[in-house]
Amino acid sequence: MISFCKTPCRISLFGGGTDYEKFINLHGESNVINFTINKYVYTIAKENIDNFNIYNEKYRLNYYNSEISKNINQIKNKIIKSVLINLKISEPYYISLFSDVASGTGLGSSSAFIVNLLRLFCKLKKINMSDSKIFNLAIKIERETINPHVGLQDHASAVFGGFNHFVFKKKNIQVNNLNNYKKNLNYILKNSLLIWTGLSRDSKKILKNQKKNYKKNYLYLKNINNIVFTGIDEIRKKNINLQYFGKIVTESFYLKNNLSNLITNSKMNDILQLVKNNKSYGYKILGAGGGGFVFCIVNKVQKKNIIEKIRKSNRNAVVDVQFEAGSTKIGEF
Repeated sequence: MISFCKTPCRISLFGGGTDYEKFINLHGESNVINFTINKYVYTIAKENIDNFNIYNEKYRLNYYNSEISKNINQIKNKIIKSVLINLKISEPYYISLFSDVASGTGLGSSSAFIVNLLRLFCKLKKINMSDSKIFNLAIKIERETINPHVGLQDHASAVFGGFNHFVFKKKNIQVNNLNNYKKNLNYILKNSLLIWTGLSRDSKKILKNQKKNYKKNYLYLKNINNIVFTGIDEIRKKNINLQYFGKIVTESFYLKNNLSNLITNSKMNDILQLVKNNKSYGYKILGAGGGGFVFCIVNKVQKKNIIEKIRKSNRNAVVDVQFEAGSTKIGEF
């Protein structure tokens, strides 16, 4: 039997940069608004008993690389290795990972991969683990394997799915689901663009730089956190004001841009300038910055003009996304 699992990536609207324990412990809480989209990470898993018995090949792994391991300690993929160890998986497995979007693009794919693997193997081995425990274990695994500076919002989004206002506190997480306002979110998405910058990046350096400058950044972080509530007020309105919503998205982005001089670069600034020149209502760089995607809010005329100009470039592309109201989905075939 082959088991199949997919978990959605996310777009963050407000609060990014505040979702770290240092800010939470000092300020009392962090507030973030994000939503999952129809771009997924995937895992396929199958017991590898025959190859294990014939070739002494316990783990066969495919991701951006391929590897065969006779025991768990030889596995080079740190995420897969850590998930198997933490869940005490001793059986031989064939595991394949792939995704709709590359890593390092600001859509939370690395965290989604960890949650995806945890969900799948909990299902396969009948391990009863709450959402809260999966959330905390996913953070632990990512920080111990690939990014010690990662925040909390990506794992929360992957675990809970949908449109959410997350409140990260010192000892717990509060999930305020906003799916009742998906009409407004769909209106935002209909009048938005996701522009690929042509650059992927490793967020560790950027996030480390932000933490290094924490004392200077604290006021910016407080203001980023406060804008979340302005965003919630607008999202909850019967008729959202797209132009005003875009304005506060931009305001939050520029506050975040003050956290590090590594968030933007010349190539990304060219795209931001293009968006501004075409009178976009609002825009932001997704994730830690340094590459990935630019999210911008536009009307129909602005959208058409920007798409025409983006398509003239070989480096950039416009990606269509839709809201995904759920989280991880698991199946068998």
